[in-house]
Amino acid sequence: MAIRLASPCVCVARVICAGVVLTLVYFIPDGLPDYDDPQEPMSEPTLANKPRAISSGLDITEAPAIEPMDPLYPRIPHSLYDHIYYSSYDGGSVYDNRETTGGATKRRPLRLEAHMFDQVRDKVTKYLSSKHLGTYTSDECSDIRYRHLPTVGVEVDVLCRRSSWPHVDRVTLMLPQVAPRIVFHTRPTATALDPAINIVVPLAGRSSAFHLFLDNLRQVMAPHTNLQFGVGLTVVYIEDGGSEAARATLESAAAAIPRLHTDFLLLPPQKFSRARALKVGVEQSNITAPVVFLCDADVMFTHTFLTRCLATPVRGSQVFFPMVFSQYNPEMVYSLHGRKVPPPLQTLHVDNHSGFWRVWGHGMMCLYKSDFLGINGLDPRRTGWGGEDLGLLSKTAAMKYKIVRSLDYGLFHHYHPKNCSEAGRGQSWPCAKLRAMSEASGLSFGLWFFRHDYNSSSWGILRQKERNQLPRKDTANSAAYDFHLRLKFMTTT
Repeated sequence: MAIRLASPCVCVARVICAGVVLTLVYFIPDGLPDYDDPQEPMSEPTLANKPRAISSGLDITEAPAIEPMDPLYPRIPHSLYDHIYYSSYDGGSVYDNRETTGGATKRRPLRLEAHMFDQVRDKVTKYLSSKHLGTYTSDECSDIRYRHLPTVGVEVDVLCRRSSWPHVDRVTLMLPQVAPRIVFHTRPTATALDPAINIVVPLAGRSSAFHLFLDNLRQVMAPHTNLQFGVGLTVVYIEDGGSEAARATLESAAAAIPRLHTDFLLLPPQKFSRARALKVGVEQSNITAPVVFLCDADVMFTHTFLTRCLATPVRGSQVFFPMVFSQYNPEMVYSLHGRKVPPPLQTLHVDNHSGFWRVWGHGMMCLYKSDFLGINGLDPRRTGWGGEDLGLLSKTAAMKYKIVRSLDYGLFHHYHPKNCSEAGRGQSWPCAKLRAMSEASGLSFGLWFFRHDYNSSSWGILRQKERNQLPRKDTANSAAYDFHLRLKFMTTT
């Protein structure tokens, strides 16, 4: 059963419990209404549902303390770690203090954000004009800070300045939210024996990765996890001489793991194509699970992730593109701190030094099989790895599906060395970037370098080492590669 209520909203909280998903939406009324007196009393009941200017920086006598005049404004927390900091907007770019957003230092504003900025600037210019404090244009009020305050709303700080004027006006607004309302409820049907999710994995070689994948699945489906539904696993193997060994490994896992249903599909020898393998796996698998999870052999997950994978998609309406936590090289991470490298299944935790969020990657996907067939978004002509996920995502968005995208703390990409020499067209730069990011954090690299008591620039030493080791005949190719990467870096940041 599904119930839908449409409303303009700003913040969405998803809660999943025992297979039931509740979506709580805090919404901001559509538009920023005008009202006659921007300084009307804060006790007026209608003010709780209006954006309002709560201080002006022109004259301290006109800006009494915020807390006494606005009972809805949050109290200043005592703990430093409870403070919520601001993101910034300069009229063209957003500087988000949450490093995971877009994976970039700055980014273009989203359409809804740009709409909010336009409304806020319009409100501020009208307010200052009504106070006879001068007339500004919207461009002169483009220095904006903002932050989302849970249970309160969005606080926006606007600075207006004109080069010919000796002063600056600062206006703070609150875009309040009302009480949360339940707008959607679903309970996916699943039984303990029948498969509710079909995990589709493309494979060619990679026997050690496949064994680790099955060990992880055995742990996920162990009795103590109380997973309440059966799981299917479809392996699509591109023949390279190792298919019989892979088939035997899969059959052994199916016999050892209760409630695991398996299928093995074999493609003839050909250049590896993730898109083709996934498409064949979904369309030709004998497993009848309603939801499919497009996955890779290098990915590990928890039983709580599988619950989210089942509960998040909505047939004909919503798909789930979780963001995976990509692990750094464990040899670098653990040895740097004098610790022994633990077994892979004991490294499934999220912290700043263990890995990073693949915010640009969309390779993991949970959706109903019927929606996958309807979207038809994977191009089987695309070879290699990379790019097929973005094509599928673009088609999904074009067909008006709601895309649920979140950092998933139960989804991990296991580290492995990367070889970009066989990357296909348009895949070399993404592969090079991922390889460069996957070894260690910047802090770990710095600590490793300076522990050897180098007292000069790391760039200078590494560059000299590179020049000393490269044969003369490779110098030109290296320079060309460096130039390509620098040009690509400048055009993508």
